[in-house]
Order: sequence, then structure tokens, then C-alpha cells
Amino acid sequence: MKILHVNYNDSLGGAGIAARRLCEELNSHGHNSVMIVHDKTTTSNYIIGPKTNISRLVLKIRCRLTWFITKLQSTKNPILHSPSIIPNPWLVNIINNSDADIVHLHWVQNEMLSLFDIARIKKPVVWTLHDMWLLCGAEHLSSDNRFLQGYYKSNRPVHESGLDVNRIIWSLKRRYIPKNIFIIAPSRWMFTSAKGSRMLGKHRIFHIPNLINTDQLSPNQYISLRSQYSLPKDSLLICFGSANSGHMPHKGIDLLRSAINFLPESINGMKLYLIIFGSELPGIQFNIPHINIGKLQRVSDIQSLLSGVDVVAIPSRQDNLPNLCLEALSCGTPVVAFNIGGIPDMVNHRINGYLAKEEDPLDYSVGLRYILANPESLDFEKNARASVIERFDQSTICKKHISLYNSILKESSGTYKS
Repeated sequence: MKILHVNYNDSLGGAGIAARRLCEELNSHGHNSVMIVHDKTTTSNYIIGPKTNISRLVLKIRCRLTWFITKLQSTKNPILHSPSIIPNPWLVNIINNSDADIVHLHWVQNEMLSLFDIARIKKPVVWTLHDMWLLCGAEHLSSDNRFLQGYYKSNRPVHESGLDVNRIIWSLKRRYIPKNIFIIAPSRWMFTSAKGSRMLGKHRIFHIPNLINTDQLSPNQYISLRSQYSLPKDSLLICFGSANSGHMPHKGIDLLRSAINFLPESINGMKLYLIIFGSELPGIQFNIPHINIGKLQRVSDIQSLLSGVDVVAIPSRQDNLPNLCLEALSCGTPVVAFNIGGIPDMVNHRINGYLAKEEDPLDYSVGLRYILANPESLDFEKNARASVIERFDQSTICKKHISLYNSILKESSGTYKS
């Protein structure tokens, strides 16, 4: 089987990482899986990116043009807004002229594919919902219930003014998104949201989680983060992955800071340290010592970090199925998170982590103390690892995708014209 994945990038952000992992696993199962991206940062030969500087410049110009459109709308929702209205006939022609049996769309915004382009694809299409964009207007995450009710003048949020870009894009989606595409929701929360939405409620939607390579990301007891970063041996390490979280309120960095303020300086005589990786967090201070080790690109570095810390903190207000949560659990490290979105699909309360009450920093601090005060007595490492292998192992999830692809091809045989 030949599968063509389409995603904006191949390694930056959760969608790119999830799409690349699926592409790799399909190839390991004997299928021909390739991935088209607009921003290629890896050297993988099955990933195809722009080949000239002119192509890259055109992409930047396209994004800039629609940025001006989004500024016609004033909103207090700070999340990215993508109109996706500038046609990209070059990419559509590549897709339609390819020998792919299945086209699997992932995160294709930032004017990679327009709504009009998607309507022109002449092959069976699968689309994974890595965020809420397809359910909503131009916004990638909803801060209201318009995606459930529909986007009308009467239910526009009071914090918005100017041109109702979200309503215009939602109306275009209703017109141009084909009814015969197949939707994958990685989390039960996203599945329920999609089923209840005015946009996708009548589409065929399947719940298939993102996969994790449990062979690459496994507990590693041979790396000492404390000696590597000159931290005391008798310290407890809390890990947080920033990834531009300082500019994205839904990632909850303010809630984590408040939760840490409730913690003592030490637990069981061991001092607390916060290790941050990813983007810088300018202007954000914590009341415990913390270090930022920068971005980690290699899987081995991620494995070493997540295996070496005592707990991973994911304080999101809204999230789908964050890769960091799967990665931490696969490395045998418990996770503390709020009981929101797709997090409960991964974290079992007090078994492989702690689910705090939604947006409750005090309860979140209770969860951190619960994990840090009982590092070995509650079998967190064993439970974390077992939960991922059982539900998110790469082979199991890959086979679910293959089964869906096969059923689509059987159903659509003769329906699409090359």
C-alpha cells in the first residue's frame, strides 16, 4: 500500500512528530509511506520538502498574506488563526499525480493547503485532527461553543469585533470540505468534540491514538542528569517542556508556576529543581531553582531527560494527546496533569500519574507532592511503562491505521479517478 502524508513540518510541534512517527512505522511494516512537508528539518529520505530558496520564500509570502486577513478580526483568543484560502495548485497536482493509494492529511494550515485545494484532491483522504481547526472557524482551539452551535452573527463572542473571519472561514469549510473524507481523532475528547460539532457531526470519525516507539523511548538508568547538570544527588527533578508555552495560555505555564509556589523547598529532605527544555520562558520566574537546557532534537537526548527526572509536569488547560505525555510514560516517568482534554486517555489517576482538578493549582501541587514523596513505593515506573505498551505501542496503533486504510480502499474502489 502507498500512503502519502501531508504535514506542514516534519519535527517541529506535536503534529509533525506524530505524523513522522506514523510514516516511519508504516514503512517498517512493509508499506510505501512518504511525507510532503513545507518545512523540512530532518534528513529522512522519505520526507519531501521544498528544494529551492524561491519555493521557501513563496511559502513565507503566502503565510504573511493571510496574517493581514486575520488582523481584520479583533479577538481575545490568542491561539493561531489560519484562514487557509490561498490556493496551492502546485501541491494539489503533486498529490493527484502521485501513485499514492491514500492521502493522509495532518496539520496542513499556514496556507500549505487551502480549503479549495482539499476539495480538488482526487484520492481517498484521511485527516487526523491534531487540533480543533477543522471543527472551528479560523482558530485552532475554541474558547467558546460556536463549533458546536455553528458560527452565526447571533453567537459571536463579546470579546470579538471587526470582520468575523471565523464565521467566514467556517462557512467556506461547510461548502468545500468533502463529505467523503475520513476523520481520525487521536483522543476520546477530540472524538466527542468532532462528533458533536456542526462541521463534522455527519462525517465518519474514528478514534485512533498517536503512536509512540516504545523501543526507542524506554527507561534508561545509566544517565545521571544530576551530574550532567551539576545538580545535587539528593534532589528531586520536575520536568516541563515549554515549546513556546509562554505565548500560548492554553499550555498553562501560569498554572504550573502557581502550583510550584504551593510546594515546599524540599520533600523528604531532598531539594526541588525544575528542568525546562524547549523554548525560553522570558519574564517567567519560579520559586524553586530551575535551569533551561534548550531544545532537544535527538530521541536519545529526550530519552535521557525523561528517564532521569522524577516527574513530568503537563499543566495544559486544553490539549489533545500531547506527545510529551506519551514519551514520559514510555520512559517510565509519572505525569502530573489537569483532568482535561485527551490527558485522561494516558494518565490513570494515582497509578501512573496524577490528574488534578481542572485549572486548580493547589490540587496540582498536591499531585506533584504525591508523586515526589512516593517515588518508588507506588510502582509508578512499572505502571507508566505498561500503560503505554498496552494502549499506544507503535505496532498496535500502526495496524489500526492499516486496517482503516484497507477498509477505505475496499469501499472507495472505482470511486476516485486518478
